[in-house]
Amino acid sequence: MEGEGWELVIGQALDENGLIELCWDADGILANRAPMTAGVIDRLERCKIISRYGIGYDRIDVDAASRNGIMVTNVPDYCTDEVSDHTIAMILMFARGIVPSGEIARSDTWTLEGLPNLQSLRGRICGLVGLGKIGVAVAAKAQALGMGVLGYSPNVNERALEGTGITPTSLETLFRQSDYISLHAPLNETTHHLINKEALKEMKST
Repeated sequence: MEGEGWELVIGQALDENGLIELCWDADGILANRAPMTAGVIDRLERCKIISRYGIGYDRIDVDAASRNGIMVTNVPDYCTDEVSDHTIAMILMFARGIVPSGEIARSDTWTLEGLPNLQSLRGRICGLVGLGKIGVAVAAKAQALGMGVLGYSPNVNERALEGTGITPTSLETLFRQSDYISLHAPLNETTHHLINKEALKEMKST
């Protein structure tokens, strides 16, 4: 970038005032966790593009950017492996009692008291809400552990799921039948508080 006459400024700011001070005169912004709110975007004097190195747009007020003539982009395959790995790690943590087992192992006396019931994942059902790149990656890794996979997306393309081993289903069925549920949907008005009291009542007690 410097070779083309651009100056790259690296900074860290997680509130509106800090972001405005850092970005007010930027021609373009690369952002990850920074909340690019309307209060920030309306103060940008020269910005033409905000590019999020991440998948979702939930930290960028896209309407405010559009109103100011600022293009918004993302990186659609950002951290696919990392997030899907972490999802499987969390499932294994619960199934194998990693945290309480570790606490017992670090205690003065080894005892089986307090050790949770440990589960095999083979035959368990993983429910995925959101069937984009990360959801499909989680499905492949869950199946490698012997799990069945149910998937829900409001605009599911069943042909695109061929060969993935994912069984598309309704949200209600996914809640009722899954042993583990993982969310990989964008945060927006339709998904905000998707998991509420009614949804939790539909799920298995385990």
